Amino acid sequence: MSSASVKLKKISENTLLLYIAAAVLSAGFGVFVILTAEKVNVDYPVYTAVFFGGLYFIAQSILIAQKRFDAITLLAASACLACVLFSRVSLLYFVSDDYEYFLKDWVRKLGEMSVKEALCTPLGDYNMPYIYILLIFSRINMHSMLLIKSFSCVFDIVLAYFVMKLVMFGVKDRRLQVASFILTLAAPTVMINSAQWSQCDALYVSFCLMSMLSALEGKGRKCAICWTVAFCFKMQAVFILPALGIALFMGKVKWKHLVWIPVVYIISLIPAFLAGRSLVSCLEIYSHQTQEYAFLFHNAPTVWRFFEGADFESFSVVSVFTAGAAAILFVYFCATFVKKMDDNDLIKLFFLSSMLIPYLLPRMHERYFYMADIMALIYFMYDRRKWYIPVCLILSSVIGYMYYFTEIVIIDQKYIALVFLAILAAETRELFRKFRSITPDEISL
Repeated sequence: MSSASVKLKKISENTLLLYIAAAVLSAGFGVFVILTAEKVNVDYPVYTAVFFGGLYFIAQSILIAQKRFDAITLLAASACLACVLFSRVSLLYFVSDDYEYFLKDWVRKLGEMSVKEALCTPLGDYNMPYIYILLIFSRINMHSMLLIKSFSCVFDIVLAYFVMKLVMFGVKDRRLQVASFILTLAAPTVMINSAQWSQCDALYVSFCLMSMLSALEGKGRKCAICWTVAFCFKMQAVFILPALGIALFMGKVKWKHLVWIPVVYIISLIPAFLAGRSLVSCLEIYSHQTQEYAFLFHNAPTVWRFFEGADFESFSVVSVFTAGAAAILFVYFCATFVKKMDDNDLIKLFFLSSMLIPYLLPRMHERYFYMADIMALIYFMYDRRKWYIPVCLILSSVIGYMYYFTEIVIIDQKYIALVFLAILAAETRELFRKFRSITPDEISL
């Protein structure tokens, strides 16, 4: 047997040992969940132990499968993963208002209907793909809140994986790569959103990150498909459209790939069509959603915090068109220098887009900066000087979350909005300074 074959066999054996160790740790984690179930108010200890033990194994396996982290790094990562996953277990008991007054009722009503009737009946303000998921949950004989939270926690892992893949794309430091995976799962906003709040923001942001990675890799069709899937679940996927527009001008996405957007969206509605629901009824879901809250801001640190006394009826249209104009100018300015942009610039543009659009739009909730929190973490991994950006964004989101849950004002959101404005101004100025030395004949538009 050649030395290369011996070495390959040894690597395979070592990898197998790592998976066995991960399985043992996961089993131990499951036992620990059962033993502590009463202390953390877990109602279904066996299910929770099996499910989160499985998630623990999957998370460890993802890191092992990269074949770039040594045993010590994997052991340290496993310890961190145990902590962040058990933190989620300890939050499962919490019943949020969103679940109590909306999700719980929707699942109950779906369970009382036939499948055809459920798909035809307008219910809630979620688009059809998530309604399909709630319909499945309504057929399972288990507490719907646990099912909803478990589903979201799965996408916490998916989210962390694609954060790590995006960091791997342009950052060679393996410590930062594994750190990005752990930090995503440890981020308070990610943890609270899924395990405590019963929300599914990790779902649509995961697909946004898939789209972003595909754009960086020049896989235009996959980029369009993944972004559309994200949009099918949450309209907030539009926050990264300006950055995707720049990827289009950079040639990373081709114009012909845009045809996949309506195709995928229509495919997502096929079960509802087959049940007899009209296209107009499906399209009205998002249009109705945009009219739900008659506030310029809703517990979010947006620019409209500086106009708290403004009349909503007078400023609602103005605010939307202001955001639209800003997005167009953002794309135009960047497109003029597109020939000089590199992948690091595109990473920065994705972060700026995810923060700028919700900052300018009306009716924004505290959760709508969720994607900006994640983009800020990725941006920091590419430029470690910017450590304060994810700290400011995630801390600000936590303050907004705490107000939602406790109605305690830790700090006036107007000051947070001012910090956000400073970050946007500083990062945009830095981008401008990089490009202003470009001569006119180098401009692409």
